[in-house]
Order: sequence, then structure tokens, then C-alpha cells
Amino acid sequence: MAIVLPRGIIKNYTDERIRRYIMEHAIVIGAVGLGGNVFKPFTNTKTIVIFLQKRFVPLEENQSYELGQDYKKMVFCVTEQSGKDKTGKIITDENNKVVSDFDDIVKFFKDNTSFYTKDEYMKMLEKEENNDGANDN
Repeated sequence: MAIVLPRGIIKNYTDERIRRYIMEHAIVIGAVGLGGNVFKPFTNTKTIVIFLQKRFVPLEENQSYELGQDYKKMVFCVTEQSGKDKTGKIITDENNKVVSDFDDIVKFFKDNTSFYTKDEYMKMLEKEENNDGANDN
């Protein structure tokens, strides 16, 4: 799944509850930073698209948010050519094709990301529980 959020949600102290909810219920697969021109002329807010895999079992209070993050690699990209100018007008080349790097970003994501199967995820949870039990002794 993917969600589009204002970049501030990712870094503002007051939005920690949103970040915490996302991490408890999903594994971050990657993110794409979008420039301020992407949604112009309607808004110039810089946004980010976060790609997630829903956790098969939400994290419990004592489990680390990093659970699942170390097994699969995360991909981060930033668009440099949004296909729009500062006024929100679409930029095209001589062949009337929109000038953007979105196609390159999509290809990079497809080539460099993967998702857990339910079996992989459940084995990882089991391993985590076994490691916690070993550390209690």
C-alpha cells in the first residue's frame, strides 16, 4: 500500500503518534520525496509517498519498530523533475511527453524492493520471541 503525506508528518515532533501508528501496523518498504510543484496549482506542499506492507500481526508494546526493517532493504528516492513548473503548468518535451523522472523511480522501486510472505514474517516473529527469551536468562 502507499500513502501520500505532507513531509512535515515525517519530521514534526507533534506528529509522533502518526509515525508510531504506521510503524506498529506496517513495514516501510520505501519512500519517494515529491517536490512542491507536484500538486500545483492546488498546493505547493512538499509531500512524500510512503510504500508500506501491512504487518501480518501488529507490533506489541515491547516489540521493536525495527522488527522487519533489517531483513528487507528500504528504498528512498527524491523526484528532481516533477513534470510541472513553479506555476503548476505541465512541462512537455518536443514530442509532447511529460518531462519527469517518475518512470525511472518506478523502475528503480520495482527492481529494488520486495515484500514479506506470511511465512517469512511469522518466522521472523518466532525468531524475535526466541531471542527475547534467551536474553531473559
